[in-house]
Amino acid sequence: MAREPFAIRTMDIVKRLGGVTPLHVMVRRLLETYTACTPLEREDGATWYPNAKLAARRISRRTGISHRRVVRVIAVVSPRQSWKHNLRTAELICYGMPAPGLGEFMRRGVLESAGIKALSGNKTTDFDLAIWGDTNATPIDTWSGTLVLGRSNMRARMLERVGVYERCTQAHRVAASTLGIQPRTLQATTWGHVRGSFT
Repeated sequence: MAREPFAIRTMDIVKRLGGVTPLHVMVRRLLETYTACTPLEREDGATWYPNAKLAARRISRRTGISHRRVVRVIAVVSPRQSWKHNLRTAELICYGMPAPGLGEFMRRGVLESAGIKALSGNKTTDFDLAIWGDTNATPIDTWSGTLVLGRSNMRARMLERVGVYERCTQAHRVAASTLGIQPRTLQATTWGHVRGSFT
């Protein structure tokens, strides 16, 4: 059976996803952004997740909480936090101490959720997996989403629309394959470039 031309298949996908940026445009944006990265940005991107796992291990040794659970705590409290504050909040929770912005009930809830096999939320789940070592995991937050979707398409709760998050992760995998690097490395590198900081 003859396959439809790529352009027709792409337009069909765009219609089903409500006008979401086509995959080939997302991939092009990622490739262009990675090409624009400095050697230092590429080095930082390649080591970001391994270094994050080491940071979690240090918290584990200090608090007595298992390494795996610490990574999950980091992922759960990561939304809308800088990396520095992300680690600090996670460590306080693992010590059983009050954390800024988190009441006692919420703090206990974070520790409990970190012990559940399946975390809630695409970004949180992928962030957890990427830190723990899954090289195909590509957590898509507002920065990465804006890069691949375009600023004009990155509307409120856009990543929660059916199929949008998955399309963003697919674009990272396709672009990473073209570059011959890990998807999580591409995500970390381009994220740091568009954000202007890896901290």
